[in-house]
Amino acid sequence: NTAAELLSKDKRSNPNNYAIAVISEGACSIDGGLVQSQYEDAYGYRRLGGSGQQLAATIRERTGFETIYQSLGYLMRSGEPDALDRMVARAFAKLAIELVIKGEFGRLVGIREGKYTHLPLEILSKGSRRVDIEELYESSEYRPMVSRLVGKPMFLY
Repeated sequence: NTAAELLSKDKRSNPNNYAIAVISEGACSIDGGLVQSQYEDAYGYRRLGGSGQQLAATIRERTGFETIYQSLGYLMRSGEPDALDRMVARAFAKLAIELVIKGEFGRLVGIREGKYTHLPLEILSKGSRRVDIEELYESSEYRPMVSRLVGKPMFLY
């Protein structure tokens, strides 16, 4: 099945009539090519980027469905991700891939008690959770206090 077929099926079976796809900006096309920015950095390297926009356009073409592309870095931080954001995202992706390889689906990856873990998706329907901003973030810069994450839950239950 293609991504467009899977998303079409998912959208039709969802009572709210939508589907979501997540793609890594480092994803390769079937021919093995990476989507990269046209601009080079000071060392001559081009940044990854555009695979999400490319997938959204392909899905729109193949299905006729309206698509919305959203960069998670911008959505989450209203700016570019930093080294910590990238490190955590890579760890989440690695854990998610390991779960898929094991055939374990319906899991949510996250950090709990300072450790990477996974929980059943049903946890999302158990009411709101709040992040303890005072305990976990430097309020002047709104940056995580990494040293305080070890041994602390990320969400208050």
